Order: sequence, then structure tokens, then C-alpha cells
Amino acid sequence: MSVRRPSPSTDPPPLPTAPQSRRRLDEVLRAGQAHLVATNAKINPQDTPVWKPPAAWEDSQAAQQVEEAMTQARVAARTNQAALDRARAHKAAAARARVAASVTRVQLLEAEARLAAAPADARTADSAAELARLREQLAGETRRADDAADEARRASAELVRMRAQRDEARKMLRAAAKVAMEANAQTAEARAALQGVQSELDEALEELDAVETQLDDVRAQVRLMQTERDEEKQRMVTLAGQLAAAENERDEAKAQQLRAEQLAAARDEARQAAQLDEMDSMKADLEKYKEVIRAHEEFMEGCQEFRDAVDREKALEKAGDDALKNYSSDNIPSLVALLRTGTDTQKERAAHALWKLSYSNATNAKAIAHEGGIPPLVALVRDGTEIQKEKAASVLLWVAHTNNAYQQAIVDAGGIPPLVVLVRDGTENQKGSATGALTWLAKDDANKQAIAAAGGIPPLVAMLRNRKMNQKQRAAGALTVLTEGSAANAEAIAAAGGIPPLVAMVRDGTEDQKVSAAQTLWALAHYYYVNRDDIAAAGGIPPLVALARDGNQDQKRIAAGALTTLADNNNANKEAIAAARASSA
Repeated sequence: MSVRRPSPSTDPPPLPTAPQSRRRLDEVLRAGQAHLVATNAKINPQDTPVWKPPAAWEDSQAAQQVEEAMTQARVAARTNQAALDRARAHKAAAARARVAASVTRVQLLEAEARLAAAPADARTADSAAELARLREQLAGETRRADDAADEARRASAELVRMRAQRDEARKMLRAAAKVAMEANAQTAEARAALQGVQSELDEALEELDAVETQLDDVRAQVRLMQTERDEEKQRMVTLAGQLAAAENERDEAKAQQLRAEQLAAARDEARQAAQLDEMDSMKADLEKYKEVIRAHEEFMEGCQEFRDAVDREKALEKAGDDALKNYSSDNIPSLVALLRTGTDTQKERAAHALWKLSYSNATNAKAIAHEGGIPPLVALVRDGTEIQKEKAASVLLWVAHTNNAYQQAIVDAGGIPPLVVLVRDGTENQKGSATGALTWLAKDDANKQAIAAAGGIPPLVAMLRNRKMNQKQRAAGALTVLTEGSAANAEAIAAAGGIPPLVAMVRDGTEDQKVSAAQTLWALAHYYYVNRDDIAAAGGIPPLVALARDGNQDQKRIAAGALTTLADNNNANKEAIAAARASSA
């Protein structure tokens, strides 16, 4: 049958001739080889610097773990680079396949032109030979495409192993960060090692920038591939139109040739889509490596914070040492700081220095409270060493002596229970200081009840029987303040057995003890009337009568007040007082 040529309006767009396609293929291959050579020159795993810590760290656990983590990170980076190289090789192979497909299409068009111009008898033999050759050529291209697909699958498997190595490197980096944070970073060797890690991190960031630059190039090439794929789709549409026309106008051989070209174009499109998917996977891997770099940066920030904390600790220690050498009010802030953060020895020395500064010095005592010294002093009374407890209680005594606001601050800091414990179980010096502090705190009615609720009355009564003369007087003074305005405390003191030792002090004590004991008995009789009979029963009236007759001015005044209270509405006591006066006349 006759072959009708397509009209000019249905002719496909002109394609490059075979020589033009070969030149284009050579240019693409040379550009790809040059790009691979340049990339290998920029990132060569064999040239990657190996981090080695300073000699002072080589045997430390922190250095070993940091070294292991960095080795894992380098292995992961090399594996990623190898996968990236294979991806570039697959891209170059795809480019070559596209050029070969273009050449095949050109040859098909040339064969079509020859068939259309040749006689009918000659077209059959020529077309059969041409088809056989093109089938063989397409079979070779198919094998090469399958080989490229196998290589892509192997690269994907290696990327999976690379992700596992990356996760292990991340764990090692976190463990190294934890160990390095716990390591002693105070020495110059530690700082040098950390600077080495910082340098290593900077190098890793530079390599990451280089990889990102290369990926930008790859993305540009992918966009070019997408453009070419769109052109291939347009050509497929044109070929489909030509195939429809050929099925109506030409023999079956021409239709098969067009179908083969359409199938080859579809394979090229599928291959390009697979390469785009692989590039997306590599982009995701790059983001994960960025996370590793960020973890490195967080590790370095933590190390810097640790170094800053060490520097602050050294500065505080130096300021504390200077303050301990000079008992000056200017050093009160540094001494208070040592109470919080110093060693046990520094805390003892700081408490001793503050005691020296606050002793009979209200200005310094107020400065100590103003600088926030009350909470750490209460903490030392509660949990410190024996010396710390003694000195801290002494400082609290003088702070409480200044004003009611600081007394309340001591109570708010929880100072009453540990002071009561010192009165009960402390050394002689601790008992004396704690008793003095409680005496000042008891000036407040609410604090009176708090001291009694904490069990403060029985140990104070026990101190009345102490052999130490000054301890007896301090205990009597504290009991007097606790009794004032509180019938409950007056009853509790009598119930704890406080009246007999007070009577003994009025009879046999020193001059100051007689004053303190007589004043306490007066308060007990005034605020709880039942105690009047108990004082008389304990033999308290005769020594009070004697004190009122023979004592000094204060003793006479206090003894007379006590006797007046004992005789108030109590005929038995009135008779006993009269009898005692008559017998001593």
C-alpha cells in the first residue's frame, strides 16, 4: 500500500541529530567527571583530621568516651559521603541513558524518513534490519538501566546502615557529654581538650557547609532533570500522536518502533523519579546529621557553663579567704556567702568571724541579717558540726538582740526547733548560746507558745540543776520570759519540777542567781495561782524573806514583790511569811 506523508501541521518538533546528541553526551560526561573529581578533592575520608585529646587527658574516662564518640561520628560521615558519591554516579548514568535514548529517537526518525522515501519493496527488508538493530540497542539500554537500579538499591541499604551508625554516634556523643560534664574541668589540660573539641566541631561544621553546597548543586541538577523529564513527557505525547497516525497510515513495523520509543521514555521517567526519591532520602539524612551537630553545640555550651561555674566558685573561695583573714564589717557579705557555699572548715571560720563581729555590736548584727545571714545560720544550728552549731547559735543570739523584725525572721527560718535541741542535747557552750537566743525570741507571745510546743521548757528546767553557775542564771532568765503573760507556761514549768531548784538558787545561789531565781518565782506565782502553794510547800518563803531583809536593792525589790504575790488571797502564805519574819528578827 502507499505511504502518505504527514502534513506539515502534524510533524513532530525537530530533534537533535546524532552528531549533536553525541557532543551533548560527551559534554555531560566531562562535566560529571569534573564535578566528581572536585567533590572528592574537597571531601576525602582519608584526609579527615583525627581528633586527638591532649596528653593530660589520654588516660581519663572522659577523653576515651569523647574519642569513641568522635570516631563514630567520623565513620558515619564517611559512610554518608560514600552514599553521596554513589548517588552522583547514578545521576551521571541516568544522564548518559537519556542521551542514548535521544540518539535512538533520532535514529528512528532517520529510519522513518528513509522508509518513506524508499520504494515499497525495499522498505520491508530495510525496516526488518533496522528494527532488529534498534531492538538490540534497546535491550542493551534496558540492561544498563537494571544495573543502575541494582546499584541504587545497594546504596539504599548502605544508607540504612549509615543511619544506624549515626544513631549510635548520637548516643555516644550524649554519653560523652554527660561524662565530660562530670569531669574536672578546672585544670588547664581540660580547657585545652575542650578547645580541641571546639576546633573539631568547627571543622565538622565546615564539612557540613561543603556538603550542603554540593547538595545545592545536586538540587539544581535535579531541577534540570525535572525540566528534561517534562520535555520527555511532551515528546511522548507527540510520539503517541505519531503512533496513532502511523497505525492508520503505515505498516505495523513503524507502530512497534513508536511503542518502543514510548516505553523507553516511560522508563527514563521512572528512573528519574527514583533518583529524586533517593535525593529526598539523602536530604533527610542531612537533617539528621544537623541534629548531631546541634547536639555537639549543646555539649560545648554545657562545658562552657561548667567552666563558668568553676570560675565563680574560685572567685567566691578567694573572696572568702580574704574575708576570713580580716574581721571587718566590710567582709560581712563574703562571710555570709561562705556560710552557704563554703567547705565545713570555711563555714566554721565564717561563723566564728561573724560571732566576733556581732558580739555586743548591734550594727554588725543588723548587717548580717540584712545580707541574708539568718537562713544559713539556722541551717548550721540544725545540721552543722559541733563548732558550727555553737558559733551559729551565738550569732543568732546577737541578731535576735537587735530588734523584733529579726527575731521574727529567725522564727520564720525555722530557728526555734534546732535551738531547743541544742538546749537539750548540746555542749555547755551550745546550751548557753541557744538559751540566750530563745530568751530574746520569747519576748513575743506567739514565740512563747512555739518554744513550749517544741519542748523547750523541760531542758531549761534541767539546766537549773546544772553545776555551771552561769547556765543556771541563763535558764532562770529564759523561764521568767516564758512565764510572763502565759499561765500555761507557768503551769508547765511547775509540772516539770522547776520550783525546787529555783528555791534552792534563792537560798544558796550567787547574787545574780538569787535575783534571777526570785524574779522567776515571782512570775510563776503571779501568772498561775496554784504555784503559790507549791512555792510555799518547797520552802520558798524563808529564803525570800531573808533576801528581802538582807539583799541589795534589786534583790529586796524583787523578793518583796514575790512575797506580796504569794500572800495575795492566801492566808496560809501570809501566816508563813509572818512566822519567817518573826523567826529571823
